[in-house]
Amino acid sequence: MPGLEQVFAHQKPLQQLGGACSKNADCANAGAVACGRYNNNPSAMQCCSGHKQVGGVTWCANPEGGLCSNGDSQNCQAGLKCARYNNVDNQYMCCGNHQMINGVLWCRQGAGGVCVTNPNTCQAGLQCGAVAVSPTAVNNCCGSIQNINGVNWCQNGEGGACSNGNRNSCKPGLACGVSTKTPSGYQCCSNYNSVNGVATCSTYAPAPQ
Repeated sequence: MPGLEQVFAHQKPLQQLGGACSKNADCANAGAVACGRYNNNPSAMQCCSGHKQVGGVTWCANPEGGLCSNGDSQNCQAGLKCARYNNVDNQYMCCGNHQMINGVLWCRQGAGGVCVTNPNTCQAGLQCGAVAVSPTAVNNCCGSIQNINGVNWCQNGEGGACSNGNRNSCKPGLACGVSTKTPSGYQCCSNYNSVNGVATCSTYAPAPQ
């Protein structure tokens, strides 16, 4: 009869989310986690917490904004499509708002949505402009842009997004002021106090929708 060392030596460690698997029992926390398909290769499977049944086959189903594979919408939750979202041809994301452009399905972000410098990534009537360039570049879909020193900046109104006190992404007359009410800690505002060159918004305006 084999010893415990031999028994445990033949047991595979359970896979965490995203780990390769062949059956549900390969995944840690089996029951809440399933082993599902995620791309066009029927043999490629991974452990995932969101999943659905399609024709008797378990698929990993990612939520809005989750990455997906090969443009295959089976890899997304119901009602979402797997579409392009940036300038890399083979990268896709699950999204509810999308549009076919020249034979390619694109996720289309609304005002304030994160985008790349590609007009296809914003909804009709919006453009992709910068709201921050340092330390990390951030681009949002916005109604109007202005080129400043070679960078296309969003021209956001009262309550719009900006970063690190840089008013380039605010309309003329507005400051990029410190605001404790926004995730970034800043917003475009007309009512502000300036101390030692640092603007602090006096009132809070919800970001325009």
